[in-house]
Amino acid sequence: ALQTLKRVDRESGWANAVEAMLSILESTGGADRAGVTLLAARLAEGVAGIEYDDDRPDLSEYDIAFTADVGVQEGGR
Repeated sequence: ALQTLKRVDRESGWANAVEAMLSILESTGGADRAGVTLLAARLAEGVAGIEYDDDRPDLSEYDIAFTADVGVQEGGR
């Protein structure tokens, strides 16, 4: 995590690196270099975060459809 902060600091600035790291940690519970780097770059460029409304599709149906157990239960295999 410290190596990521150091690298992202050079590319996007310390404040953006820290804000990106904290945001990624809060939203996912972990922080990977790619996610922190991308978010910090967006913050440095002044790009606002993506806001989703409540009408976004429920993708849980895809999770159900692509699990191995469902295919076996429904005779798919």
